Amino acid sequence: MTTTFTINPAVLEAMLAFTSSNRAFNAHAILWDVLCEVTPESVRLVATDTHVLGLLHLTPIHGYGLDITCSEPVSLVLPLEGFRPLLREKKISVIVDIVGEQVTIRTATGLSLTLPGQSAEEFPQYQRVLALDTPITPTIRTAFDGALLAKFASFAKTMGVPPHLDLGFHGTVSPTSVRIAGLASFYGVAMPRQLAYEEPIPSWLLPPPDVLPERIIRLHDMDGGTGTDDAGCVWTQFLVDELAEQEPGTCALCSATLHSGWMNLDNGGEEVCSDHVQLPEDASGQFSPSVDAMPVAIPA
Repeated sequence: MTTTFTINPAVLEAMLAFTSSNRAFNAHAILWDVLCEVTPESVRLVATDTHVLGLLHLTPIHGYGLDITCSEPVSLVLPLEGFRPLLREKKISVIVDIVGEQVTIRTATGLSLTLPGQSAEEFPQYQRVLALDTPITPTIRTAFDGALLAKFASFAKTMGVPPHLDLGFHGTVSPTSVRIAGLASFYGVAMPRQLAYEEPIPSWLLPPPDVLPERIIRLHDMDGGTGTDDAGCVWTQFLVDELAEQEPGTCALCSATLHSGWMNLDNGGEEVCSDHVQLPEDASGQFSPSVDAMPVAIPA
């Protein structure tokens, strides 16, 4: 019985990125190839060099027009490196036929190549690593742009040390520290994909804003909700009447939204919140915050 499916050649070629490049040991030859598992509903491709592993589970639901012909599940390790001449045309799908342990790839232009596969029993038991039957909930999950991490690997190679990256996670969406084994003097930071491109210069790299000294307005000669500050300006307390469709104000000192506060009647209507105003407690000249003062409504 022949098992057949249609697939974009770029997908097959991409899986070779996870295969072993070590050709010195024939005992590891199974790691040069890609495991293919076909069912009537899906095609799964798995490749590993024992340091990294890639798994691609393809179904028509995911947008892949696989055109699968399969009466029962089939597993075979495909020598995709040998099929590279047929995988160069990325725009036209190829047809993969599996008969026993023989695999044939056919192109739309009529080219065809048949090579022997290997038994899936020899392939590493990847299910044990992925725990597919009992998925493991990660303690932390973040997403990186692979090109960003490649910068650290390139730096390490230029410095003459292996590109062994040690990532320190501090949260799901927060900067991740990067150290390079064998280069103790180096410290790096990688931004998760969610944070990397939100703004040209992220806030954590911007210089700190100028901190202005806190301004305290001390009022004297109180007459109800009105008083005079040290500079002789008259301030009156107000309350926003939202029923009269009055808009909340903004504190001129801390930018807080004002539903009540103080207005300077001698300085263009400057408004501040009560946190910046001190009222006299008694004739001794001691001052206290204005939070206990009763606000009066501004006429509509």
